Amino acid sequence: MTGLHYLFFFQLAAGSILMLPLLPREKIGTAFFKAIASGCFVVTLAGLVLLGLTDAALALPPAIAAGALLGYIVTVRPARTVANRALHLLATAGLFVAAVVQPTVEHWAAGPGWYVLGGSLLSALSMGSIVVVMILGHWYLALRHLPFSYLRNLVFAAIAFVVANGLIQGGYLASHTAALDRMLDSDAMGFVGSGELLLFMRWLFGIVGPAVLLFMAWRCIQIRSNQSATGILYVVTVFVLLGEFTAGLLA
Repeated sequence: MTGLHYLFFFQLAAGSILMLPLLPREKIGTAFFKAIASGCFVVTLAGLVLLGLTDAALALPPAIAAGALLGYIVTVRPARTVANRALHLLATAGLFVAAVVQPTVEHWAAGPGWYVLGGSLLSALSMGSIVVVMILGHWYLALRHLPFSYLRNLVFAAIAFVVANGLIQGGYLASHTAALDRMLDSDAMGFVGSGELLLFMRWLFGIVGPAVLLFMAWRCIQIRSNQSATGILYVVTVFVLLGEFTAGLLA
């Protein structure tokens, strides 16, 4: 179970740091980028603590990413510099290897390699985009001059990631009934029937709930109701984190 926990943290950090190039630093300000990168650094450290140092090969990529994140935070300027771009790329690469590549390589021989690759990537993008857009919505409350297009586009991207994640999850379960049976028979929570409960929670909080709530937030942004959208995005953040954590328990 510890392994599932550290992957959750690495995926959250990877998805969040991947969102930063989509946003204009000169408009939003360096404080936002430092805040996101600092959060990614803390989350990466949490994953490293859970992973431990028993496997240096697994720990090396996120450890490099953590160091690169520190450098990125220190070198953030209104205008993107070569050094800052390189540090962002290094941090992204390290987290991508830890969150997506390593679990895919580990499970490829067992059969569902394509599912682990797509599922890991889309879980990271879903969590990262939702957390970043929630913080961005809060930023809009202070910087009211920002155009709503940044917020709207990122919410739309989050909807696409969540829907795509649902499609790949549903496609895998539909084509691998044995895996579905194992999930339903799971007693990960220590009692009979917990598999059914976890699977229900995974889809409610990780896929269906976030998709519906993100659409509601998108509609609020369309009518320039930022406070309502931000409130909904807080709920979406709790939902998707709970859903992805539950997915780790099911796995």
